[in-house]
Amino acid sequence: MAGNLNKRSIFSYPFALVLWLPLLLWACESPQQFALRGDNQIINLLVAYAAEPTRTYTPLINDYSSGEIQVRVPSISNASLTQMRVLITIPAGAVVTPAFKGNMDLSKPYRFSIIAENGDKKDYLLFVYQ
Repeated sequence: MAGNLNKRSIFSYPFALVLWLPLLLWACESPQQFALRGDNQIINLLVAYAAEPTRTYTPLINDYSSGEIQVRVPSISNASLTQMRVLITIPAGAVVTPAFKGNMDLSKPYRFSIIAENGDKKDYLLFVYQ
């Protein structure tokens, strides 16, 4: 009797595979497609002196729709517009180019872009003055 069970079990595996494989393949959902976001607007932007990074300044004029941002900062001893930091918040999936990394020279207007997840690009011009 043990010999019959072993023969049966050997033949039942391919049979079960033939039965269950199509069911498993049809039961799988196709991956859901999501539309790529086209949001390339600035959510928040702050500027700080590298010498005093905890004191941040917000834009006086933040016409994000036109792409012009003006920030007035007070004059501080031992601090210069050539050593500034920019803290920016943008939508998920978007990218800032060129990236704001480390200390930056903002003594002259700084041009940057935000590229949305779907590739839409918005140009901005940042003016920082005392």
